[in-house]
Amino acid sequence: MHAYVPLSALESPAPVLARLLAADGDGFVREAYRALLGREPDPVGWRDGLARLDAGAPRMALLADLARSPEAMQAGPAHRALGA
Repeated sequence: MHAYVPLSALESPAPVLARLLAADGDGFVREAYRALLGREPDPVGWRDGLARLDAGAPRMALLADLARSPEAMQAGPAHRALGA
């Protein structure tokens, strides 16, 4: 399995955010998990993210929720990189 490194360790948040917002729903959820948590989404998180997008949730709200999650807080400064 490929290990992902949270975005703060690799690049500034602006290009990451632009890439996230331009992605389709599946790509957005997967890239958000990679960027903020350094991993692929688990099946439940992936389904929840897609369902929220399908229901009209703003992408920035999903990013903020991931950034504020206990896992992101433990991951280090990556949760602050997108302004959460």
